[in-house]
Amino acid sequence: MAELSPSYEDLQARIAELEAEREDARSRLQRLAEVQNPRDKILLGLGEQLRTLGLADVCIRYLVVDGRLEVWAPPEIKRVDADENEWVQSLLHRPTAGSTPAWSVPAAVLRDRAPIAVDDRANDSRFPAMQTGDAERAAAGLKPFRSTLGLPLWAGADLVGVAALHRFELRPFSEEDIAALQPFADQMALAIGNARMAEQLAERNAELAASVEREAALARISQRINEHPLDVDGTLLAIAEAARALTDSGAARVLLLDGEELVAGPASVSNPALESAAE
Repeated sequence: MAELSPSYEDLQARIAELEAEREDARSRLQRLAEVQNPRDKILLGLGEQLRTLGLADVCIRYLVVDGRLEVWAPPEIKRVDADENEWVQSLLHRPTAGSTPAWSVPAAVLRDRAPIAVDDRANDSRFPAMQTGDAERAAAGLKPFRSTLGLPLWAGADLVGVAALHRFELRPFSEEDIAALQPFADQMALAIGNARMAEQLAERNAELAASVEREAALARISQRINEHPLDVDGTLLAIAEAARALTDSGAARVLLLDGEELVAGPASVSNPALESAAE
């Protein structure tokens, strides 16, 4: 029996579906282009690849900060996914009666430092926050998750984050899926680890620069004292100027103790209009 050709209505529905997919892809590419931070661009791009390849419908990233998890949400993007909202963060650490310290999949991954899979969220009671979150999603009109996988993100020996991967349909993550997802997790961890190393290096360089500035200021003041031992006002002015510059202040003044009273000494200001600030 010959197959029936699709009706006009079917074709119109398919065209509308493709248009919606194209618009969604365009929107996601636009958001990716707006991201300036290299780490955020990599993390968002990897999430888009997972979605495109059909490995996961949603990937929510968490960063380990001071021993706790925080939802990754770059400031350039108001909503990375329709499912990554403030309630995700509040849900992650929300205590529930009789719950264990890890009442969500990401928190359990942080605790066990190993992958955790939930084949069927509707019939898995290990994580109280999961059912709470699913109920909140339904109330918010969001499509429910059915299968979930939590992957630890390792940068060397350091656990730097957790990737929570979700599927809208009941399709458990197999061992083959986990093997296919591991390279993505490794790249996410590398991006996070490199960003942290860069931040630490920048902080260290800033500390060293500040230390050099302080030592240089002390050397200049010491030299001035040696060259002009009797010019007290000039030395005090140099001290005030050094203090103002090192603290990035608008004005600084040295106060002298005369008996039981403080007497205003030389002042340094960054702008003549701030002269009164030194009074």
